[in-house]
Amino acid sequence: MMNSAPDSFSKSNSAVKHSTGVWRIYRKEDAMLQVIVNADNSVELHEPLMQHVEKTVRDALHHFAEQITRVEVHLSEANREKGADGENRCLIEARVAHQQPIAVSDNGPSLHQAIAGAADKLKRSVDSALGRLHEMKVRSGRTEH
Repeated sequence: MMNSAPDSFSKSNSAVKHSTGVWRIYRKEDAMLQVIVNADNSVELHEPLMQHVEKTVRDALHHFAEQITRVEVHLSEANREKGADGENRCLIEARVAHQQPIAVSDNGPSLHQAIAGAADKLKRSVDSALGRLHEMKVRSGRTEH
């Protein structure tokens, strides 16, 4: 398992598919934040989908980039093997420095809709969690207003 982005990666997206089917996406200029995309066997990971996931997650979390060290995205589609239109699911877990991970999920008729919904939920959850943390620090006198 890799813990940080290698220096040899270019500024463009770099993806490595491991034998487990896990894709890892890194950007050299933003090595502090890792976006890791996982998909089950029902979802075909391709470059445009991975770029969409990365852009959506980074756009949603750009205000919190200094506090978030890693984001894991899990994509799945139910009932695909049965030939029916499946319910697409996106679960996103953010690792916030010195905090418990924050996880949210969303379902939708398309993966893009599920990804957008989960990213929006994550943005609100991280904002709320960091706001509570700041309030606790203010009350305890550990920071100034």
